[in-house]
Amino acid sequence: MTALEIAISKLKQLPQQQRSEVIDFIEFLEFKIRKLSQIDNSNLTKPSQISFAEATKDFIGCLDSNLEDLSHNPEYMQGFGNNAKQDKQQSVSEVLRKQRFALSLSQLPSVSDEEQKDIEEHLGLPSDYDRADFVNMTDWVRNGTRDAIA
Repeated sequence: MTALEIAISKLKQLPQQQRSEVIDFIEFLEFKIRKLSQIDNSNLTKPSQISFAEATKDFIGCLDSNLEDLSHNPEYMQGFGNNAKQDKQQSVSEVLRKQRFALSLSQLPSVSDEEQKDIEEHLGLPSDYDRADFVNMTDWVRNGTRDAIA
């Protein structure tokens, strides 16, 4: 028995509602095949030559950096690429530093006004303590080093 004969046999056993669903599904498959063949046929035609600027025109100006257009300032490009390896390392370090800072901020617990009031009742205010009792963790949070904590 072929796959078509099996499908017809099973289709005959279904109630009318399910037969309609099967037909809908078959029509969907036909539609999908037509779309795929249209895509394949369109890929066979040679794409027209367009410039990079034309291809990305929808993205021009999508970022607001508050910077002037640097393409008109020849001094801006002076020395560009001379220290490419160092520039990449600095860029990656800066991104990692920002991500580390964002992660540390996300790990800070949130305290409601009620919880803060309870803390102040039991432990007092920061102004009640001597400045020497505090630990400056700024360098540790910013750079991931514990140099400031001794």
